Amino acid sequence: MGFEFHLGFAVWDELGEEFRRILGGEEGLLTLAVGLSSGGEAYEHEYHEHVHVETAFTMRVRRKASEIEEKLEAKTHLHLHPNSGTITFSMQVNSENMLEKFRRILEEMAKCEGCYITGFEGEVRVGEELAVLIHGSSAKATFILPSQDGRRLRVVEALLTD
Repeated sequence: MGFEFHLGFAVWDELGEEFRRILGGEEGLLTLAVGLSSGGEAYEHEYHEHVHVETAFTMRVRRKASEIEEKLEAKTHLHLHPNSGTITFSMQVNSENMLEKFRRILEEMAKCEGCYITGFEGEVRVGEELAVLIHGSSAKATFILPSQDGRRLRVVEALLTD
């Protein structure tokens, strides 16, 4: 099971051009928080109770997070409940690899057996400046970018399926 990114090549190329413009040859920091669920009934009820119980779900999520840390040179922070949780990934990116690293995180998390992506949100920063906002679900990714004139925001949506 994996995600397919249903973006026309023109849109993908356009996003790449936008990231080259926005990052301007500098490195940025991609931070992406991915919400996960085991699909169990307890998901809604355990949200407010943080319990340190190791389950098959939490073990799979920890293992997958460790794999992604190694593959993508990312730092992770895990906030896990027995049947749900969030992994926050943080990594250096540039205009050439930002979209690839974003996609790889979601593709790798989609391979986590018994783990379902409930949503994600993130940002790209250049230095201290916020450059891009990212939000999405298992169906769609939304990128909020500055326009070329710097006065308006531009929204680009990408459909995802698994």
